[in-house]
Amino acid sequence: MGVYVDDLPIASNSNDALKKAINQLKDRFPVKDLGPLEFCLGIKVTRNRTEGTLMLSQRHLVEEILAKYDMMDCKPI
Repeated sequence: MGVYVDDLPIASNSNDALKKAINQLKDRFPVKDLGPLEFCLGIKVTRNRTEGTLMLSQRHLVEEILAKYDMMDCKPI
């Protein structure tokens, strides 16, 4: 479990343990389960369960900075 202000991404290799942790939090605090993690702290999270991979990306942030400084056509090298 990671904690940042009011964001609590939780990961587990056991669905039962994950559900138990979420239920324990719900018993003590008002909790809203947003489902599988897609964005956290400006980072896009992409999972491929078949391949067992996890990809983190801030592409949108890079594109925002390039646009701000009129560099969308710059060479990536």
